[in-house]
Amino acid sequence: MDVKEVLRTLQPGQRYELLTVWKEIPIRTKLLLKWVSPNDMLVGFDYRECVFKNVIQKGHVYLKVGDMYLETVIFSNIRDELVLEVLNLTSPPPVVMREFVRVEPSEEEPVYVDLCLEDRCIVNTKAVDISESGVGIHVSPDYSEELMKMLNFPTEDLLHKAFDVHIKLPSGHVLEAKGELRNIIKDVEGAYIRLGFLIKLSPKDEKLLRSYILKRQKEIIDKLKSL
Repeated sequence: MDVKEVLRTLQPGQRYELLTVWKEIPIRTKLLLKWVSPNDMLVGFDYRECVFKNVIQKGHVYLKVGDMYLETVIFSNIRDELVLEVLNLTSPPPVVMREFVRVEPSEEEPVYVDLCLEDRCIVNTKAVDISESGVGIHVSPDYSEELMKMLNFPTEDLLHKAFDVHIKLPSGHVLEAKGELRNIIKDVEGAYIRLGFLIKLSPKDEKLLRSYILKRQKEIIDKLKSL
C-alpha cells in the first residue's frame, strides 16, 4: 500500500493520533480529521481542541493510521485548522521504539560532558539530550574539526571507538561511563555536528542519572501544562 492509498482510507469526522516530540518527550494527541486530499498529499485537522498548539509548531509530526505511520510536516496552522503535508509512509518513529526515557537538559541547568580517548580529552561540551543508555552532544563544525585533530582520528574511524565519558549533572555529581560513539550527524545548515554515544554506567551512577531524568521529565511536563 502506497501513501496515497493509505490517505484514501482516512475518514473525515474520525479522530486520528498525531505524535511529535518536544524537548525529547513524546507528545500524543487525537484530532478530528476535517478533510483529506490524497493527490495533494495534504490532510486537514480541527485544531480548536488541541492543547498542544504551542508545541506543534515545527518539525515532523507523525500521523498514526492503524499500525502504520505517515511522516508529515506542518503546511499551515492558521486559526482553527492544522494542515499537514504528508511526506512518506514510514516505520514507527524512533521515539516510539526507545527503551529508555530521553530528556533535553534545561538551558538554566545544563549537563556537561567530558570525552576522553586514550590520553586526549575534550571537556565541558553541552549535552543536548540524555537517557540511561545514551547521551548526545552538539559541537560547532570548527570545534568538531579541532576535536578530530586532537583525537588524531579521521571521522569515519571514530565510529564505535570506546571513550571515557564523564557526565556532570546540575546536582554536582559526576558520573563515569564507558561510551561508544554511535553516530556523527551534521546539521543540514552546517551549524553544528551532533555526536551520539551509547553509555554504560555503574549501578550507583545509573541510579543518579535515573533520578535526574525523572526530575527533568517532570519539569518538562509541568512546563508543557503551563503553555
